[in-house]
Amino acid sequence: MKLNYKSNHPPINYKLGMDYTKNLLNSKDCEECEGGSAEAAAFKEKIWSVQLQGKQILISGDIKEDLIEKAVIQILNFNDIDDDNRLEAAERQPIKIFINSSGGLLDETFSLISAIETSVTPVVTIALGKAYSAGFLILLAGHARYAQRYSTLMYHQGSAGVVGEFNKMIEYAKHWENCQNLMEEYVLRQTKIKKKKLEQIFQHKQDWYM
Repeated sequence: MKLNYKSNHPPINYKLGMDYTKNLLNSKDCEECEGGSAEAAAFKEKIWSVQLQGKQILISGDIKEDLIEKAVIQILNFNDIDDDNRLEAAERQPIKIFINSSGGLLDETFSLISAIETSVTPVVTIALGKAYSAGFLILLAGHARYAQRYSTLMYHQGSAGVVGEFNKMIEYAKHWENCQNLMEEYVLRQTKIKKKKLEQIFQHKQDWYM
């Protein structure tokens, strides 16, 4: 499934990106992931390092500050390298962001979206499995957006909780209302979803699967 393709760049064969990663990891490397937590963590870092050589970024699991920080830094680095090589946008190898996530923190999500939107190097977002909540928002940010045949997308209103002084709770509620409005404006801008549909989701506290 292809989502509202909106780029002047040619379609990306994202399967080649996955083959690139697999070819660079030998069988001995793969055996390490079957060890304890330290070995598994080291193997995950090695995969991350290998993926970067092919301009690949994986957004997997909970979307948290450390994951988003890595992704943003790499997008900035890729752009710096392409700038140093004096490549025009059409000449640059696209950055591929693969998504399999149930969602996470909204503020961090918007920081990644900002990095994608301001990237001169084309960014392709691809839903591999789950692109729920914040994962769905990241998917929409790509200069070209794709969803695999068996992937699932989901949008819903934001959720938050706060404990503290009454006035601070009121201020936070106002802030969260602004965040909700910002999120809805973003979805309307990036898709053909109607405002009426978003209002229905909000009113009925609905998880909308696509």
